[in-house]
Amino acid sequence: MTRWRWTSNDTPTGRVLSWTGGLRTSSRELARFGHLFLNRGNWDGRQLVSVSWIDQATTVQVPSTIPNDVMPARVERAFMGIIGG
Repeated sequence: MTRWRWTSNDTPTGRVLSWTGGLRTSSRELARFGHLFLNRGNWDGRQLVSVSWIDQATTVQVPSTIPNDVMPARVERAFMGIIGG
């Protein structure tokens, strides 16, 4: 991706990338990113991202039983930079 911007937020511990999204890029650039994931980190014969990282990034991290409108307090505090994570 050559042209992108990711919104950031100020927290008590400094500026962090927005955890709610905020990635701004073109559909073509985003498609390239998706292509990289579909090819398990490989781009034109070069392994740019490890297969293990792709596997972890595409594995369910949050149980589907958590309602969309409820965020556990520990997760919320971690994203706000109050606790380490």
